[in-house]
Amino acid sequence: MIKRPILRRIAYVLFGAGIVTIILAAFPGSFSAAKAFLNTNQYIAKVGGYFHTTTNKYNVDIDALKQEDPLKSDTKTAEAVQETPINQQRPLSDIINEKGIDIQTYGLEIYVDKSDHVLSLISNGKLLKSYHVELGDSDLGDKEISGDHKTPEGTFYISEKSILDPADEYLGSRWMRLSYPNIEDAERGLEDGIISSSIYEEIVTAFKNFQTTPQNTSLGGGVGIHGGSTAELGSDWTWGCVGLSNSSVEDFYDYVKVGTKVVIQK
Repeated sequence: MIKRPILRRIAYVLFGAGIVTIILAAFPGSFSAAKAFLNTNQYIAKVGGYFHTTTNKYNVDIDALKQEDPLKSDTKTAEAVQETPINQQRPLSDIINEKGIDIQTYGLEIYVDKSDHVLSLISNGKLLKSYHVELGDSDLGDKEISGDHKTPEGTFYISEKSILDPADEYLGSRWMRLSYPNIEDAERGLEDGIISSSIYEEIVTAFKNFQTTPQNTSLGGGVGIHGGSTAELGSDWTWGCVGLSNSSVEDFYDYVKVGTKVVIQK
């Protein structure tokens, strides 16, 4: 089946028995982007085949990609593939310096794929690094009302940032508030009779001015990207936020500004 990507990556998951192979996904006609994807160490297992990439479609040489592959191998066992971390160990700062990206000029964009539980950082169209995330403890559906513990979907921006010292038990060491509810949420809330027209106008005005949107309406609020994620808390333990380990969120926190674009999709 073709898995819907967050960053136009294409991966095929074939089920059966045999040798597990790695499918490398790339961006059209761009070796640097393909290498960037490799550097995330995110691989999809394919059973019963050979090391493969869509070289014809993406015009990227497979041998050249393999030279950049940290696995240095055509095949891996299923167990090894599953243990391959989504986020690589190199600090984001090293990756930015290596790629010569001017973050001050281009900034970052944050993309969260709820289905894959992955947060990816993009600058000037280039994938820099990806991290595993945990989501709301309800289900993968879109947030609708206050207290439903669902992680919202849509386009937002960071409206507030905070370093938490000492670290909070659940928010961890870093907090970045999202501009939820956004205008689309406000339109839905007004249409469904969840909020009044005056609350709708407050949300729209705040969003257009990159301010924190009203947080205490029936649509809910207090949604953000934060640390605090540990193995003891398990999977999807937040109340609707995007949770990472403290080390992960600290890795990119300083590069995020108030106003940074955040896209969350299923």
